[in-house]
Amino acid sequence: MPLSSYVALTLLSVAVGHQEDEDMARRLLYVKDRHIWGGTARCSSHLSDGPVDADVELRLGGFPNSTAAEPVHLQWWAPRKSPTAYDPLKSPVGCSIHRSVLSAYPAHTDADFNGGNVRVSEAGEAVIRVRAPATYLLWRFVSVPHIHLRLCEGASN
Repeated sequence: MPLSSYVALTLLSVAVGHQEDEDMARRLLYVKDRHIWGGTARCSSHLSDGPVDADVELRLGGFPNSTAAEPVHLQWWAPRKSPTAYDPLKSPVGCSIHRSVLSAYPAHTDADFNGGNVRVSEAGEAVIRVRAPATYLLWRFVSVPHIHLRLCEGASN
């Protein structure tokens, strides 16, 4: 596996802990509805290739293939763009740190939303774009800069 694949996998790692004294309903804004779009959003809702001013573009594969009868969508979101410059494919050094998860993530309707939703190809591939994400504190620890991925099949939500 090429080094860029290892780096991408590291970039896509997911932090699992959150500050214990925060209200559960406010920890991650998408938890209530099981995903970032919320409410009655469907797999094909909010289609977007990601931010046009993205710092990183990743081609990912190994997903279930989309078909005309059964489309597959890849949805992703990350914390806001880090106001300090760094190269997320090389090192997290220089990444900005938010005090909490609440300040780190914009809503999908905000201009600085750092995510998107694309249809996976018939070959099981998708290209995502993201701004170099900031990160946030998890109790006494700093989360690794990361991107959340969600695979959505068919017309489900």
